[in-house]
Amino acid sequence: MKKLLLMAGMVLAYGTVQAQITPEVVYQGNGQMIKLSNGDVKYQLKRSLANQVTLYNLNHSIYKQFTPPLLSGSQASISYISDALFDTNPATIEYLAKYYDSNNGTPLKSIVYSETGNQIAVFDSAYDTFIYNTPVGAKMLVNKGNPNPNGPVKEYTRVYSLPGQLALRAATAQSAEVVGASPNPAHELITLHYAVPQGENGTLRVYNLSGQLIASYKVDDHVGGLEMGAQDLRPGIYVFNVTTKAGTTAGKRFVIE
Repeated sequence: MKKLLLMAGMVLAYGTVQAQITPEVVYQGNGQMIKLSNGDVKYQLKRSLANQVTLYNLNHSIYKQFTPPLLSGSQASISYISDALFDTNPATIEYLAKYYDSNNGTPLKSIVYSETGNQIAVFDSAYDTFIYNTPVGAKMLVNKGNPNPNGPVKEYTRVYSLPGQLALRAATAQSAEVVGASPNPAHELITLHYAVPQGENGTLRVYNLSGQLIASYKVDDHVGGLEMGAQDLRPGIYVFNVTTKAGTTAGKRFVIE
């Protein structure tokens, strides 16, 4: 009898713990959360097949919906959705679209769009773009590369001043950050750049485009970059991310030639 009572108590306790996690809704698409300049938080969902991005309010009603234009033979990656970063009008949403060749994943260009579809800025040959808040305003770094028939790819970075500020997610200070890879493309040695919150450990994972795990490494906050021999990887496109107790970063692509 005592055993039965004990088991019943355990079941009730287990059920109580589980009930604290309450399902709300299931969205179709790849989701995350963004923060607007006024502090409002929105769900961001992208449906890859339709190339459609929808922003939902926290009560799950639709806030904004737009479809980034597709370039011929390309696929688009959407980032830096904001209402007051690329212009000073908080009534409209702007975003950065990074375009890649559909066949081999080679970066083509990056374009800043308004939600109306108007182009605000175009960055040709841009293989990666980063935005940071600084004491002198928001800065956008655009990494570019021009093919050189007589040698390796020429790489350079242009810095742009932005009129607004990047609204950071609430968990940004506690989350790991993946910056990118250099050189990219790589031939012999590549460095995967990341930042782990102070005092924390994490796991850096490398995947191929099929989602297969290629390599896994334990990392911490002391280094900030992991070197890999390009000869250990087959030529192709790879993605890496970092997982800590705060979650997993968005993946960054790099190319081995």
